[in-house]
Amino acid sequence: CERISFIVQCRKAGLTLADISAILDATDEDVSPESSKAGQELCMVLVERLERRRKVLDDALSELNHAFALLTARLIGDTRKKEDRA
Repeated sequence: CERISFIVQCRKAGLTLADISAILDATDEDVSPESSKAGQELCMVLVERLERRRKVLDDALSELNHAFALLTARLIGDTRKKEDRA
């Protein structure tokens, strides 16, 4: 169940099945130290990639929230102007 959950979460994050498989293989108990090291390095590469993607998403969310606030303020202002005219 833990492996399936790991795979599902990694796929949701956009990782390829090849990357996920390599990481899972590196975590096996009977794997060589070299394979564990390669898996560790791959994990770090993927973490860095996801962190960069998170930064892009955070920036986009911030911009969208700002646009939403501007549009909301405009709509409230338009509503008040109509009420003042009435």
